[in-house]
Amino acid sequence: MLKGQTVQLGDSFWSDRTCTQKCTCTDQGLQCFNQRCSFSQICRPAAFQYSCQTVQRQTCTVSGDPHYRTFDGSRFSFQGTCTYVLSEQCQNGLPYYRVEGKNEHQGSTHVSWPVLVKVFVHDETIELIKGDQIFCFNLLKVDGQLIRLPFSTWSNKIRIFQSSTHSVILHTDFGVTLQTVWPHFVRVTAPGVYNGTLGGLCGNNNGDQHDDFLLTSHTGPFTSCWAAVNPWQQVDACIDILQRSDDPTSTLCEVLRDYALMCQHNSVSLGQWRDATGCELTCPSNSHYELCGSSCPSCCPSLSFPFTCDTQCQEGCQCDDGFVLNGNQCVPPTSCGCFHDGRYRQVDEKFWDGEECQSFCTCNGVTGIVQCSPKTCGPQESCNVVDGEFGYPHYLTFDGKAYDFQGTCRYVLATVCNDTVDLHQFSVEAKNEPWFGLPVSITVCLFLEVDPKHFLPSLFSCIKFDSNYLLFIRGNMCGLCGNFNGNPNDDFHTPSGALSNSTDVFGAAWKVPGNYTCSDGCGSSCPQCNDDRSARAQCEVIQAADGPFSFCHEEVDPAPYFNDCVFDVCVSGSQGSDLLCRAIETYVSACQSANVRIYPWRKSTTCSEYGRQCAIKVIHQTSIFLKSLNSLQSVFPHV
Repeated sequence: MLKGQTVQLGDSFWSDRTCTQKCTCTDQGLQCFNQRCSFSQICRPAAFQYSCQTVQRQTCTVSGDPHYRTFDGSRFSFQGTCTYVLSEQCQNGLPYYRVEGKNEHQGSTHVSWPVLVKVFVHDETIELIKGDQIFCFNLLKVDGQLIRLPFSTWSNKIRIFQSSTHSVILHTDFGVTLQTVWPHFVRVTAPGVYNGTLGGLCGNNNGDQHDDFLLTSHTGPFTSCWAAVNPWQQVDACIDILQRSDDPTSTLCEVLRDYALMCQHNSVSLGQWRDATGCELTCPSNSHYELCGSSCPSCCPSLSFPFTCDTQCQEGCQCDDGFVLNGNQCVPPTSCGCFHDGRYRQVDEKFWDGEECQSFCTCNGVTGIVQCSPKTCGPQESCNVVDGEFGYPHYLTFDGKAYDFQGTCRYVLATVCNDTVDLHQFSVEAKNEPWFGLPVSITVCLFLEVDPKHFLPSLFSCIKFDSNYLLFIRGNMCGLCGNFNGNPNDDFHTPSGALSNSTDVFGAAWKVPGNYTCSDGCGSSCPQCNDDRSARAQCEVIQAADGPFSFCHEEVDPAPYFNDCVFDVCVSGSQGSDLLCRAIETYVSACQSANVRIYPWRKSTTCSEYGRQCAIKVIHQTSIFLKSLNSLQSVFPHV
């Protein structure tokens, strides 16, 4: 009897409201001993006694490529390819556990799949690894050692077993379970006792979907801003941006920066959020980082902010005292240039102005004013577009062989191979550099070495140009421009005389020796154009029968220029519009070199006017020519 109630022989119950003492009715009477409910149960009254009752469990799943469903039912997709915390116990008083998931690209760089789940529990590190589909779908490591299933610790606090050919289940003694079903399904289940105590991609398990994206610490660097800028509204955008990023870590820092700027715009003072998030910012020379710096800095060319400054402070790099902002650099005020016709010019920069090179101008660094005087190109010169940057090198040899080579060194384009009294010795070299971090190169500088008796001294130094500055050379030639013997099939002769069938080997063979760092081509890592429909539509202006260049088609075949344009625009992504204009300019220059008059065309396109240069049309009658209908065939790398 207990409290006037009959207890059946063999019945067990807890005698107190905290369920700390468990009693059993035996032949010898009531036997009681200390035993609490497990962490997956709670103490509840039942008639005259108490019992430990299993509470409701919540489940988080990771499936597909991958799609997440949190404990509280929120759904989102995230294509990161790092190791992430799926679920972690974040408050004291409950058994600690941590579940991590590692994702990798599988067949496509646009999606990722889980390949490893790591569990930290009871001082054990357990790894469930996606194995080989033929021999073993499930691999298990405990503290770094491969283990066969089933497995359990000596006290049965952890039990792991295979539930099917593809599935493994891990049980803990406090109610948290994990299941993997390879190739792409993970499930984490937590008892209700963990309500509101969890963190990670699976959420906090508090029954509220709207706060699943809380950081594990409620004292994070942005908490002071939550009231002013709702962080949950930014979550979907953040996830979408990260899914499309090739560098999620850097992209996340950029997203956090944007949120910080929104906070500051709303007059919210932030702490050092970059230190707390691992997003340290490296500032360029003559500048430093400020959490709340001026949004109206002194800058070139006016040296003072030209408008009324009524915006909030912003975090970022600020120029040191004594320096002003010049583009993305901080320079002394005396190094500011000039602003002319919507374009910034460097100090002492000299340039031609007008679409027909009607004026020659100089930037006066003292006054910040461009001074121009009337001038035209000489009788042996033509007005061509010139700028300091351009795209991927496409080569067309003297004999008409087209190829691409992405080396970033200095190379011999053309030189006289046989030392004869009939030919003047000269060499034309080009310096290439990497372009925007891609495994491709741009040509930035030309070097011409010739007998000074037969050449213009002003052309001895490096010439900054874009590939519109085209030289065509007659004679007994060798180099990247080929041998000029009328046969395009034997253009790939190396300096040793050997004939190569590899573009990269041929290009590397003509590298100019020197103590500098560079690479000879991108090999298998060269960018590919997977969908060129948009690029073809943009470049169509070059070969359009009713376009602004149709009158040049009979003189200069537009096909190779169109093809190069499509490739450049397609693989260059966000820089495509810039390379489109440069590709058009290349064809314009080829037409001009073929003595085809070019009329103003930019207003019929989206291309603004760059700098221009009077290019020498005929340098020496027997050796060096610009491209024309009667003297073809080799072109320096062009976009």
